[in-house]
Formats: sequence, structure tokens, C-alpha cells
Amino acid sequence: MMIFYVNHYQHLIHPLKDGALFGFFSVFSATILNFLGVYQVILAQNYSLLEENFRLQQQFHSMQEVYFENILHQSKQTRNFRHDMKAHFQTIAQIAQEHNDQAVMNYLDEIAHLFHFDKQYFYTGNQIIDILLTNLIEKARENNITVNIEGIIPKDLNVDSVDLTIICYNLLQNALEATILEKMISLVCHVRLRINNLFLL
Repeated sequence: MMIFYVNHYQHLIHPLKDGALFGFFSVFSATILNFLGVYQVILAQNYSLLEENFRLQQQFHSMQEVYFENILHQSKQTRNFRHDMKAHFQTIAQIAQEHNDQAVMNYLDEIAHLFHFDKQYFYTGNQIIDILLTNLIEKARENNITVNIEGIIPKDLNVDSVDLTIICYNLLQNALEATILEKMISLVCHVRLRINNLFLL
């Protein structure tokens, strides 16, 4: 009789164990799938951020090339202008002798426009910021917006160049887009450097 009860309970326990194991593996599998799903979302976000950083770096390199090309072009024009300086001043002197002040002004304006002396490529002393500001000013001029820049930034900052480029590019781009959207005619850039958490060791 005892053997019969033991066999009876064994038949009842085995299905319970099988059900528990099945439930455990089901929950475990669902947890793994959820983890993989979350991990995939994180990977996708990281890839998107890396892709955006790469795009901004490529754009910054293009700005950098244009920046140095403009500096070299301006330097070449300055050297050429020195050779022609004597002839220009002779012409100005001749026009001045004729007491034609308006003609003198027009001639000087033509020279300034011809040699682009109204353009500036150094604003803050920091090359990265100056490259971004040069690009900003070119876009602002295309939209008839006057840009005023004030401030000095050290040449060597304890900031990663990639981070500095991304932060400043986004700030300047947002300011320009807002100025164009609001149909404003002036954009003022105040450059300030604030140092926090300064420790002496």
C-alpha cells in the first residue's frame, strides 16, 4: 500500500517539475530577448552619435581647408599689392591734384574690394573658433546680416578639439539660424571663457 502512494506522488511531482522548468526557461528566454533588444537600441543610438560626430568633423575639415585657402589667397594678394603699390599711389596722387575727392574715394573702394581688405580671418586667437566664425560670417553675409564679434580665447585650451568643434559649431549655427528666421539684421557674438573647479596642487 505504501509503495502505491509513493508511486502516485511521484507521478504528480514530475509534471510539476517539468512545468516549473519550462516556466523558468520561458522567463529566462524572455529576459535575454529583452536585454538583447535594449542592447541593440543602445548600439543604434551610439552609432547615430558617432555618425553625427563624423559628419560634423568632415564639415569642419572642409571649413578648415577653406579657411587656410583664404589666408593663403589673402597673403598672395598682399604680396602682389606691394609690387603695385607705387603705381596705385601715383594714380591717387594724380586724382587728388585734380581735387576730385569723390573719385579718390571710389578708387580706394575699388582697391579695397579688389584685394578683399575688408575680410578678416582672425577674431579670437583660437584657430578652431576662428575657422567656425569665418564660416558663420560668410553665411551671414549671404543673408545680409552684420556680425559683431568680441572676445579673446586662449590658443591652447584643456578641451578636446572634437568636443570644442561640436559645441561651438552647434551654438553658432543655432544663433545664425535663429537670426535668419527672425529676420534680424545683426548678430552679436560675445566670446567669454569661464574657469570653474580650479585646484592648486
